[in-house]
Order: sequence, then structure tokens, then C-alpha cells
Amino acid sequence: MPKILLMNYSKQAAAKVSKELAVDIQRGYIEKSSSYGVNELGVSTTEVLYYIPESFAEYKAIFINFDISDAVRDEFADIAVGEYEKNGHTFLTDYWFNNRGYLVVFTGGDLIDLPTLGIPIKAIDAQQTDKSAHLGISYVKQNPFRVSMGSLVKDIKMPASHYLSAGGNKAINEWLESGHLDCVFVNSSDKAVGVYIDSDQDRNDYGSEDSPQALILPAFKSLSKATVLLTQAFAKMSPQFLPLSNDDWFKDTNLYPKSVKEYENEILEIRRVADENVAQLQETITKEIENNSAFLKVLSGTGDDLVDAVNWLLSNVVGLDVTDVDDQGNSGNLKEDLLLKLSSGKKFLAEVKGTKAEYPSPKYIGQATNHFIRKAKLGAEKCILVVNHDYTNDPAARIKAYTGDDAELLESVEYVSYLDTRILHKICLGIMNGNISSEEAIIAITSSGRIEYPAQK
Repeated sequence: MPKILLMNYSKQAAAKVSKELAVDIQRGYIEKSSSYGVNELGVSTTEVLYYIPESFAEYKAIFINFDISDAVRDEFADIAVGEYEKNGHTFLTDYWFNNRGYLVVFTGGDLIDLPTLGIPIKAIDAQQTDKSAHLGISYVKQNPFRVSMGSLVKDIKMPASHYLSAGGNKAINEWLESGHLDCVFVNSSDKAVGVYIDSDQDRNDYGSEDSPQALILPAFKSLSKATVLLTQAFAKMSPQFLPLSNDDWFKDTNLYPKSVKEYENEILEIRRVADENVAQLQETITKEIENNSAFLKVLSGTGDDLVDAVNWLLSNVVGLDVTDVDDQGNSGNLKEDLLLKLSSGKKFLAEVKGTKAEYPSPKYIGQATNHFIRKAKLGAEKCILVVNHDYTNDPAARIKAYTGDDAELLESVEYVSYLDTRILHKICLGIMNGNISSEEAIIAITSSGRIEYPAQK
């Protein structure tokens, strides 16, 4: 079984690759160290830390991801060594580029100098304005490598982290003309964000054959998907060098009696019926949510939306006779007011308020008092102040309103009670779910002071 080395891959990403490919997946690590060394010429060089389970020569393909997570960095911190310049660099330049395998580098924020990997390419930090990328090579269906590139172009993470150009201060066009360097992905400004070095010159770039020694590609939305697609392409290009097991023919049910196919068809029919039932249920759920939208709006709304939600819940769930006073042609002083009528003939005024404030103003208690006095002609026994405060925040995270001195103020005004919309919501859910009766809910809603959920018997 061929071996593939995944460097700087998380355990999860490596597991996804292993699940898709019949290869021996091993994980390694490589990163630029914060310390410096001195080469044989006495020149200060950046030290590179690395770890591989076996010799480089054991692997048919090496993939290096340079978006290194903290978890990966912590995992390899104690086993990564700093002798890469002696062992790794020589191997990559003198051995790897003799077409003995495939090397893929995904650029990212932790990218080291590419010449350190034996790749004569410059990587320059990209401007963070790129929005799209496209193929810089011709798409050829007979070429598995170019097909894989075409499949991946839509999955490139943009903006790219680096622009790529030829090393030694040569323009990238000179390298393109040489036939050894191809620009595989370019951004909207025709700057290279993905290139590959081809072992054979292809001056006409017909794209019928490719022999990539090294690929420097941008990061993709799914690292594991890109790795699988590229490995499969390499296997098609070099089936003897990188053989992948193909056991799909074992799953061909035509090799068995027709009873097997009949069971398969039965499974398909069960799934079809199940999908139809699920679709119908999803439609029913959507309609049910729309029909009960007041349950959300009473916790998230303000203004007319909140008044309508409170009206709907008190009318359709609690069972009260509710009149929107604004609809009766009364003066503007009646704004936000609802008149509640019980079957006994008793009436209650409800004033509805919505505020983004974390703690509602105590002035609301005074306004409710003022409205109750001025609307004595309506015959209400008291005014219920209904407040939806801090309505942009999660209801569970909202603080309790009207505490301390405000609680004493509320208690001192006998004809004003306070109803938090969260309590109204809970009461209405209790009725709908069969936990409390409508009668118990009405007793609670028309009680004095701070209105609470009915005590369970």
C-alpha cells in the first residue's frame, strides 16, 4: 500500500483523507522556527522545525498545509526537530525533483520560504482584495491533473494569502515561456495564486500531458477534499508509482441473483416515500410556525408588531375578548392600549411597551397610571403594563425588570400590574402544551403587582 505524508494536517482532516483513499496516511509537521542558525558560509538562516515518521523516500506524495492550527502546533511541539536544513532541504532538491514523487504545498499564513523546500518560487503576501480566481491553464478532459484543477477552482479560499512568481528576480512570464512553470490559478488581476513546476517542457501548452514535480496552490475551503482529488489525479497519471485500490466492482449487484436487486429497489422506494413524508412535514412545520408567529414576536417585537402579538396571544390562546383601542377612533392618547374583557364582564386595560433598553424605564409605570386615570370611562378595573425589554437579546439572558425601589413603586400603585412578555410567552406555551388551564392563566394575568407564572399544584 503506497504511503502519503500529510504535514501540518489535523487528525480530523487526515482521517477524512484516509476514509476516501486506500493508502497508508501518515502525519508530519514543518514550520519556521523563531530562532536562527548559521550555514557553512557563516550566513544567518532561519531554522525550520520538522517531524516525519519515516524517511522522505518512503512517501509517494507529500502534502504540506501552511495554515497551521494551534492544536497541530501543540501536538508536535515536543517532537519537532531543527535539522531540516541538513536533511530535508538536500533531499527535496537532489532527490524529490528527480520525479520520484509528488509534492503539494498549500500556501497560508504560516508559509515558509519556498526555496527552503527546494522550490525556486517567490511567495509575496497578497493584497486582501481578491474576490475570485480562475484557471490559468487550458482545461483538457483527457488530462486527469487539469480536470482536478478545474474541479477545485470553485473551492479556492479567496482572498488568497500569497502571489507567486519565479525565483531569482525573473519575471513569471519568462518561466511560463520556458515550459517548466505553469500558472494554474490566477486572480482577477492576472496575478498567479497557484503554480506548478513541470518536469517536461511543454512549449505549446496543449495540455495533453503534465508531469508536475511540485505544486504551490492556494488554500481551499476543504483541505481534505483537495488532497483526495489531487491524489486520485496523481494515481491516474502514475498508476504504477501510486496505485490506488479500486474495489468498486465488488459492489456491482448485477453479479448476484435478481433478489438482491429487488431488495435494493425496495430500499429506494422506502426512501422515496420517506422523503415525501419529510417534505410534507417540513411544509406543515413552516405553516405552523407562520400561524404561531406571535410566540416569537412577543419576545422580539416592538411597536405595532408587539401590540399585534400580545393581542393575538391573549385572544387566541388565553381566550380573552381583546379590543385594540386604537381601532375605535379614539384619541392618540390611547396608543399602545388594549382593552381586555372577561366572561364575567370585568375589564382590564393593557398598555404594551417595547424597548431595546436592558432595563425598562420606571416612567412606564407612571405612564400606565396616567393612562388608566384618563381612560376611566372605559370601565377597566386596572391597567396591565406589558413590557418587552432588551428585545434584541436572548430572552434567557435578559435581567429581571423593576426590582429594588422600582418594585416598591409598582407595589404602591394598586391599579397597575406588570407583565413581562417572557411570562406571557411562558403562560401561553403552558396553555398550548396542556400544563395550565385558560382559567388559571386569566387569574394570573389579571392579578396585582408583578405577574408570575401560575404556581403548579
